[in-house]
Amino acid sequence: AVLYYQLQKGSAPIISTSQLGLNCSLADFRSGLTFENATTESVNNTYSLPSGKMSSYLNHYNELKANFSKSGKNFQVVFRAYNEGVAFRYIISGTGSITISAEASECNPVTKEIMFAQTYSRDYKNVVEESDWDQLACLKYTSLPLLLKNAGNYILISEAAVNGTYSASKLMINEANGAYVFQPEGAISTALPFQSPWRTIQTGSLQSIAASTMFENLNQATAMTDLSWIKPGKAAWNYGGEDGTGYLTMSNIRKYIDWANEMG
Repeated sequence: AVLYYQLQKGSAPIISTSQLGLNCSLADFRSGLTFENATTESVNNTYSLPSGKMSSYLNHYNELKANFSKSGKNFQVVFRAYNEGVAFRYIISGTGSITISAEASECNPVTKEIMFAQTYSRDYKNVVEESDWDQLACLKYTSLPLLLKNAGNYILISEAAVNGTYSASKLMINEANGAYVFQPEGAISTALPFQSPWRTIQTGSLQSIAASTMFENLNQATAMTDLSWIKPGKAAWNYGGEDGTGYLTMSNIRKYIDWANEMG
């Protein structure tokens, strides 16, 4: 079997039929899969962070874990449904090493009125610009996140829990079916057990997307036990503040330190 998913909010379709799966050194999990079983769970808890959008965070979601097999290898797809969106990831059990050569994760919005995205660049230093499907398709790739206007609301496509065992991804434009395909940067060699980053889809008004805490909920908790030294406040960062390579010079770093001090 080939795996697909669809997403709707209430009775309104948001994401049309979109493929799932990845190809790795253990097996090609993009097709030929056999369904084994599935489990569901509802989670509702709260936690706090030393800084951020709010003092108390609500982590409330319904989770589906669907287990498949191919060539004697296990492949799990995990979905989490929140009020404001959906996330999914892949889990492969075992020990040893694994190489991921391709990912088939698609996101095919039902409508694509207006898009806001960066022209793809590995350093994410391009300006976010308004575009449409034809313009974006000509570029072949776009950076994450991608914001789309959809029938009066918006869809934000992004990723979470990119923690060093997997590369960040760009979106490839599939002109044949109108889907965006998550594409990691090159082949990935990592260890088992394996967990991919979360592929995230949020939907709602701009205000609700900005206020969402899905990313805080999906990223793993810090391993640090003492957070007392972290204090919320103003910060200055030169990332995106220069227009070319070579901006990480000592003189530029000192300039931003001085500017942060002047701003208090």
